[in-house]
Amino acid sequence: MTATVETLLQQALTLSYDERALLADQLWESLHPDPPLSDELKTTLDRRWEEIENGTVKCEDAFVALDRLEKELHERLGAAS
Repeated sequence: MTATVETLLQQALTLSYDERALLADQLWESLHPDPPLSDELKTTLDRRWEEIENGTVKCEDAFVALDRLEKELHERLGAAS
């Protein structure tokens, strides 16, 4: 570890828990930035958000949806036997 990194580490360790967590998150993000969204994906996300806002689609909790799908799959597999 270089002297500069060691100095920065010692300074960082004096920060509060929340400050260290924020710093760690920002450092991690700088190493692994999110890829940019394509125009097509942005358009799709905007359209879907508008559908949610307008109430034209029904939202369902992900865990509820997974439970429902698992039940349907078991019913289909049971019926296929």
